[in-house]
Amino acid sequence: RGKMINWMSEVLFIAKCRIQTIMRSAQIMDRYCKHSTKCLRANEMHSIGVASMMISSKLEEIDSLDARFMYDQDVYHKIKVKELIKREVKIFKTLKFRISIPNEYDFLPLYLLSNDVKHCVSKIQETIPQIEGEKKGTIAVEEESKFVVLANLFNYSFSSYLPSLKAAGSVYFLLKRRIPEGETEVIKTLLNTISSVSKSKPDEVVRVSKEIE
Repeated sequence: RGKMINWMSEVLFIAKCRIQTIMRSAQIMDRYCKHSTKCLRANEMHSIGVASMMISSKLEEIDSLDARFMYDQDVYHKIKVKELIKREVKIFKTLKFRISIPNEYDFLPLYLLSNDVKHCVSKIQETIPQIEGEKKGTIAVEEESKFVVLANLFNYSFSSYLPSLKAAGSVYFLLKRRIPEGETEVIKTLLNTISSVSKSKPDEVVRVSKEIE
């Protein structure tokens, strides 16, 4: 699975797809493997991953990735075009066409740009010196958060958490690491704010952030 996620990311970056397309591709693949009624073989992962990318691009991209493009990306041409289309149909049927469900990347802007989190960050910056050369406010972690959620894809245990909780843990991890050790009250305020905004329990947010570390 880890090798497949890595290959999927490379192909989608080459195709200049959005990060959301990568996130949803992995989500579709994991959900299909989880809900499939038959035992899947390891050599089926490639066709499952490719078909997941095709479906995801139809939802997220203006120019979607078709079976012929994906066939050309496979240097060994192990998978035929007809096989990809059949796998795509199987995924749709297995997931009962419930493809577009939220993932952690959907929740990131909701948390980072929420008034409560922005207010909390501004209070933190009043008491803690800003890192030289870093932009002020939550915009400073916006780009970094994208790489964190992408890295989380390789951790299969993360798929058991709710997307909202994974996003909350990622935001807490990124903001907390900017606070010097010993500032317990500041860290506590940050944790309570993110927990409140995400409707998550504080101990769950902490547990997810520690897994990211």
